Amino acid sequence: MVDVPAQQAAGSTLPLVLTRKKGDEEDTNYNPFEHRKVDHPTSDLETLVHLLKGSLGSGILAMPMAFLNAGLWFGLIATFAVGALCTYCVHILVNVRTYCVGGVKSP
Repeated sequence: MVDVPAQQAAGSTLPLVLTRKKGDEEDTNYNPFEHRKVDHPTSDLETLVHLLKGSLGSGILAMPMAFLNAGLWFGLIATFAVGALCTYCVHILVNVRTYCVGGVKSP
């Protein structure tokens, strides 16, 4: 990547592109899970149940009315499309958190 000089950074004094110095290779290998101290961590099954409760909790009550208005086939396709979109957004959030925690080095 090419650094943008501070004079060309659209009036800002901060560069638009952050670059790492040569001595920062150990920063990319930071794993926050190794530094976390949790008395009772949640298991994979508990995490799945929490996600299902948060995603489907109140929405499941409105699902029959949504299918009534949308129709069976469009409702099924739209349900899976929105589910895939939500899964992708959660994936992005986890990646961004991992990237940000690596810079701060805070578990």
